[in-house]
Amino acid sequence: MQPGTKWVMIIGGAILGISLIAMIAGGIGFAENVSEEPTPQWEGAAPTTVDLELSEASLHLVFIETGSGTSVIPKSEGLTFLPCESDDSCGLYTLEGMTYIGDLEVYNSGTYRVEFDGSGPVEVREIEIDMDSFFAAFGGLCGACCGGLLLLIGIIKAFTQKGQPATDIMMIDPTTGQIVQNLPVNQIVVQSPVDQPQTFAPILGSQPAFEEPGKPPQGGMI
Repeated sequence: MQPGTKWVMIIGGAILGISLIAMIAGGIGFAENVSEEPTPQWEGAAPTTVDLELSEASLHLVFIETGSGTSVIPKSEGLTFLPCESDDSCGLYTLEGMTYIGDLEVYNSGTYRVEFDGSGPVEVREIEIDMDSFFAAFGGLCGACCGGLLLLIGIIKAFTQKGQPATDIMMIDPTTGQIVQNLPVNQIVVQSPVDQPQTFAPILGSQPAFEEPGKPPQGGMI
């Protein structure tokens, strides 16, 4: 396994572990906060129209008298009523003699107008959301996804490199032409160039021409 692949797996595993801890801790804190007993915010009777101070960081639960059939009509822009049937939370909150029918949601805190149509008592109760726990759970989820992706990439690279045979490179001595050693591709050694011995041809000066020895004189005396 190459060092780069090993570090990818280590970093991915560390991010995944830390993110899972943050996600679990934040999720537990958020769940405990949401399950707390809601505090009274407004009480009245339908039909009526009322201005309510609503916060984006709170749940605003609407309770009506059991069997009354009172409906909720938002009258301000940016205000939404989410019926409990839409997220199967109708049995999540209980109040004696009252039925939970949904909650009011806003994107920005402020004063909003709500109309309650029908007849019978109406109550609005509030649960403040622990935003620190919410962001911890959300950030942990995002971090776990990133860490898991890095870990998966490292595992894939490790298996890919494991299945590839190493390729050898022959090192040849340029002076003798003999094989020195075989090296894997990942251990290529760069050899400094070898200075080749230089040969110089002798400088030939002017030499006297070679003369054949003369023939000995004929019939004379030596």
